[in-house]
Amino acid sequence: MGFGIDIGAGAIKVARVQRTLRGFRVVGAARRRMAAGGDAKAAARALRELLAATQPGPGVVGLGGRDINLQIVQQPSMPAANYRAMMGYELEQRRGAEGALYGEYATLREPDPYNPGYLAMAGIAKREYVDDRIAVAAGAGVDVRDAVPTPFALFAAYRNAYGVENGTVMLLDIGAETTDLVLVRGGKLLFCRNVATGSRVFDNGIAGMASVTRDEAEARKIRFGNLGPSSDAADPREEEIRPAVRAGAGQLAGAIQSSIGFSRTQLGEKDLTVDKIYISGGGARLLGLTGYLQSSLKIPVEPLDPFRNVDLPNFEGAEELKSLPTDMTAALGLAEIQADRSACGEVLSILPDRLKARRNFFQGPAYLVAAGILMLVGVIAVTAVAAIRRGAAESERSAFQEKNKGVQDRIQKVNDYEASIRTLLAKRRMLESQVAPGRGVLDSILKMGKVVPEGVHIRSVRLVNLAEVMTNMAPPQRIVFSPPGKGILEGVIPPRKATAAPPQGEITVRVVEAGSRGETEKFPPDALHGAVTVDAPWLGVQIEGEVDDQVKGTPSVVLDDLKLQLADPSRGVVAELHQEGASSRPGWQLFKIILRYE
Repeated sequence: MGFGIDIGAGAIKVARVQRTLRGFRVVGAARRRMAAGGDAKAAARALRELLAATQPGPGVVGLGGRDINLQIVQQPSMPAANYRAMMGYELEQRRGAEGALYGEYATLREPDPYNPGYLAMAGIAKREYVDDRIAVAAGAGVDVRDAVPTPFALFAAYRNAYGVENGTVMLLDIGAETTDLVLVRGGKLLFCRNVATGSRVFDNGIAGMASVTRDEAEARKIRFGNLGPSSDAADPREEEIRPAVRAGAGQLAGAIQSSIGFSRTQLGEKDLTVDKIYISGGGARLLGLTGYLQSSLKIPVEPLDPFRNVDLPNFEGAEELKSLPTDMTAALGLAEIQADRSACGEVLSILPDRLKARRNFFQGPAYLVAAGILMLVGVIAVTAVAAIRRGAAESERSAFQEKNKGVQDRIQKVNDYEASIRTLLAKRRMLESQVAPGRGVLDSILKMGKVVPEGVHIRSVRLVNLAEVMTNMAPPQRIVFSPPGKGILEGVIPPRKATAAPPQGEITVRVVEAGSRGETEKFPPDALHGAVTVDAPWLGVQIEGEVDDQVKGTPSVVLDDLKLQLADPSRGVVAELHQEGASSRPGWQLFKIILRYE
């Protein structure tokens, strides 16, 4: 179970999730607005009211805003112990000597053949700010296990909703005062920062233009703000505030563009481009913002749906979440980090030493030993009960087997008889595999007498060992098997590229019925239990010849048509054409057609 708390400048959002076999399931979620400029006491009061009807238990608190600084650090390739020492020294340098800051780092990327060094994210936060956030949550009954910068929560929610996407993806969570910005590549966090621009730029612009309070400006923005085209039935106040809204959107777009440039410098990637942007947060709800940013930045922009691959059952408030999903992105990501940290990629924690030691205990060997002892006691008790029940069950089973011994003997005889039939059929198929290519030579000669067009000269027709000719292919396998409920079947496992790995899971088989090859079917591995495979030479027919460059129609078309004429899918005859280049006769080209029998 995971519980996440996102304390923003304008609202508090909480989410509780449960880890399931298929992913995450939302157990509950809620949000509550706060007055602008609210302090820690106001946040604590709002959180207590929000959690009054529930027992939150262990949880993760989000850290965001101007009081936390995230910076990229790159280190050259070195032993892991040296790298940790260097990052410790780096943090000490960034914290300084005054002791009023917490600091930690997370490794985003280790050296590999494409990236010769380490890529890390260092996080520095004011002690007072972190302690206040933890105190707000603890005062509402939350057992705080971690404090995580909200960009990492944003990444966790995106990763569990969208998986791995191509290209470089930017995530923007637009809050009231600031915007969390994250770059993702190949399913891994590449870069993140907190931008000091949020949806308040719209409120401030409207307040200055209309000479109203910021609260009134925000109300007008929510009701009349529109960056898209205006309709004929639009309220006149929409056009009144449009200049201020567009000016705020321009500031936001400029901050995003400058952040892209900043990330290029920090990462040392001059050619870095963003292929797609997802926006979330309360500021993302402004009508027409998605289209405006897409037009301004020339990058596809979509709203982020953090509940995309999350089970969202019906509970109180679920419909509101579905209608405004982007507001809950950070809270959901924090809850997912608490529920299953391994499913959320690399996570940066910024905690006081006492809470860090407590978290490490729950994640470390001491906690596992204690849990293991309790589990061992439970296992011993369960084993004792199971031993008693097993003795009684074995007595009943022995009596049952004695009564049904005759039936079991008859079943075994039927199974043995079926196995002998499979073996006989396999031997017959082995003999046929020796005869079929020879018959194929005769059939192909007869066919060519009818279908070889003028301008095509056949030089030779002969049997060949396809294992020597088609070195890039593994030979087909002929099998006889008895899948449940279908009796005895004969089939062919089609050839595959020699470099391809052996098939895992379901096996594709072309079933042979009455001597004709049917459609391919997929069978689970247990359906091939007891199958008999046929080991026989992989023989085929090789036809070599020449084609006139001036033949009616192009040489390629004529040869493709001849290949189709010689193939016979119903009998498992597959034809492949290989053009070999110029012949010794001027104006003629060499070709080769290989017939193989599956």
